[in-house]
Order: sequence, then C-alpha cells, then structure tokens
Amino acid sequence: MKIIVDAMGGDNAPDVTVRGAALAAKEYGEDILLVGQPEAITAVLRAHGLENTEHLTIMPASDIVDMHDDPATVLRRKPDSSMAVAFKLLKAGEGDALVSAGNTGALLTGATLYGGRIKGIRRAALAPVLPCEGGEVMLCDAGANTECTAEMLLQFAFLASLYAEKNNGLKSPRVGLVNNGTEDTKGDPLRKEAYALLKAAGDAGRLNFVGNVEGSQVPLGACDVAVCDGFMGNVLLKTVEGTAKFMAHEIKKVFTASAGTKIGYLLCKKGMDDFREMFNQDKVGGAPFLGIAKPVIKAHDNSNEIAELLPHRYPFLLVDKIIEMGTRHIVGVKNVSGNEPFFQGHFPAEPVMPGVLLVEAMAQTGGLLVLSTVDEPERYSTYFMKIDNVKFRQKVVPGDTVIFHLSLMTEVRRGCAYMKGYAFVGERIVTEAEFMAQIIKNK
Repeated sequence: MKIIVDAMGGDNAPDVTVRGAALAAKEYGEDILLVGQPEAITAVLRAHGLENTEHLTIMPASDIVDMHDDPATVLRRKPDSSMAVAFKLLKAGEGDALVSAGNTGALLTGATLYGGRIKGIRRAALAPVLPCEGGEVMLCDAGANTECTAEMLLQFAFLASLYAEKNNGLKSPRVGLVNNGTEDTKGDPLRKEAYALLKAAGDAGRLNFVGNVEGSQVPLGACDVAVCDGFMGNVLLKTVEGTAKFMAHEIKKVFTASAGTKIGYLLCKKGMDDFREMFNQDKVGGAPFLGIAKPVIKAHDNSNEIAELLPHRYPFLLVDKIIEMGTRHIVGVKNVSGNEPFFQGHFPAEPVMPGVLLVEAMAQTGGLLVLSTVDEPERYSTYFMKIDNVKFRQKVVPGDTVIFHLSLMTEVRRGCAYMKGYAFVGERIVTEAEFMAQIIKNK
C-alpha cells in the first residue's frame, strides 16, 4: 500500500506529521508520500535523525491550506498547496489512500472532487468511533454535513453499518437515529421522515434498525451506529469529549483530597487506568470519510509532544505517550511491538525486551516529570546521576503494553530530583527502581 500524507496539514505540522509518517514507515514498512515544502520536511527529518528512513518519498508543494481558508474554494485558489497536490496524486493513482490533519471542510471538498463519491451516494460523511458501554459506537455524521435530507441520513446508516461490519467486525450492527426522544413520533420533520425510511429498511432486512436513541443513550451502548446530521453529530462528539475530561478532573480531585482517598486510588488504580484509557483520544488517529471511492482519513490535528522535551530519537525514544501528569507523579506508556529493533538480537528465537531498556524507558518518563517543574522546559535536559534498587520481576515480550508510573520521593532541590518508578504489564509489576536526576540548562 502507498499512503499519501499532507505533511503541512494540522496545527503542529510539519513537525508532528512528518515525524509520525517517518516512524510509521519504519514500523510498518509501507510506502509513504510526504507532500509539502521539501525544505521544511527535510529539516524535520534531519532534526529527528530520520533523514535516511526507507519507504519515504517527498513530493513538492509550495503552498499551505490553513484552518481559516474557505473550504469551498481554497483548493482552487491554492492549486499548489500540500492538500491540493495530495488529492491530485490520489486521483492520478499515485497512492492508495490519503491522510491529512488539515482543514476538515477543505478535506471533504477535495475528497468529493478528487476521490469521487461512490455511485449513488449523495454526500460523504465523517464517521469517528466513540467509547461506550460494552465497546464502541460509530457516529455518522460528525461534522461533514450540517444540513441533511432524510435520504442522506438513510445513506449514512448504510455506509456506517457496512463499515462497522467489515472493518470493526460487528455482525449486524445496531443502527439508531439520534433524536430528542425514543418514540417514533418524536423529532422535527427531518427526523420523522428519516425514521420512516430507516424503519422501512429495517423491516425489509436491509438494516438492523433499533429506532430512535437519545443523546444520553449513545454512550450507554444503545446502538453500534448512531446516525445524525453533521451539526448534531459534532455537538454530541464535543459534548462527550468535554464530559469525559470533566469527569476525569473531578474524580482526580476526589482521590487527591486526603491521605485516605490516595490509598483508595492505589487500591483501584488498574480500574482507573482502564477508565482513563477508554477516553484517550490518542488511541484512534483519525476518522474516515465514508462514501468516498478512495480512502480519505481526517487525522487529529494535535499530538502528545514527548519529543519536544526529550532529546531522544528513534530507536532510543522509548515512551509512546503520557496519559497522566501531576505535580509529583507521571504515567507513561510504551507499546512493545514485534518490530522493535532490539528484538533482532535480544533474542531472535525468544524475544525479550532488555531490562536496561525498561529502566531507560522509566528514566525517560521520569525526565518529563522533572522537566515539568521548570519554566521553559524546552531549554533544559534531565540527566540521571544514580539508579538504585533495580528489580526485574517479569519478562516483557512483543505485544505487551508497559505502563510506567514514577513519583517524586522528595521535593526538587537545587535541580536534583529523587523518584521511585514502577513498570506494569497489566496488574503485575515487571520492573521497579529508584532514580536520582539533575536538571541542567542546555547550552
């Protein structure tokens, strides 16, 4: 497969997009076309030690589509923008799919004009997945079409149901129409007409239509596919995201209220970690436009910027993301894949992550915590001076997800920090150690 990436699209482009594409090329071995300003792309690759990455090709484009450009006209007004050139490459068959974190409206316009709609489909729809009780729910549409007809909502239902079945492995996905009540008489004329069409399709065995669902029922697993217009879908999406952040914040306040509640947190830590991970937006990198003949993916336009603070680069950057950071503790994650370079020699017949790299990963996670205690952390580095009481309790193998939890043992004084670290796979501690580190200003 050859994937076209809009290297200049998104709030953190080109650094995040280029670095992510290069790391993906390393891990998966797929060909990637990076479309954008060659000098900027090359500078990012060089800065992160990725300039010799295989399977990467740079395709020049001089202009950029920004978030304030008019979606309907920008691709015509900026024909040499990275997004416009990327779509031209897709249309010409130079790639199999296109990924961009740029302007959503412009991306939809380009997908329609250059990717082309599937025959019979009136509008493409943006279809992200959200966590819900018992699994996930696909929201369709989540912002591509603010004004819809009943026929379009019916088509969204067919598209999302088929996608959920073929891609997500759901047999006969339950389709619900997002409405202000569950009764078949509820809703405005659009929802009433859409209900009639969906029910007829359900009665004919073409859909597993379960009726109207209220917004409050969607996170509770009332359906596998939630059908709505783009305006309602986007509001629902943002409401769920905001509610999750609010709950996480309030729960944290409860558990940090006293020594007793902190002990309670430790007793249910695994459950709280699972809860937090359920709502982690970084688990899914983007959402597809359904109804387009060629795959077009809208990626998130933000990212965890671990590499902005740590000097480490591939293959020695051993922390994938930070899922929690307080004033005295930090929690990081490393997903251990079978493609890790150290497995080539340790050991080919029975791959095991070296203990020294587990310690290094913990140290990198702790380094981020220490850097958070200073102003302008990008101007400092953390250097470890001592590591004590290291214990290895279990092997870490391909497929494991390692959770690193580090806490300050004392206050940071004169740039020195003392930390206790644990590495978990599931509920079991695999490694623990104590660290002494010093913060030093970069030259």
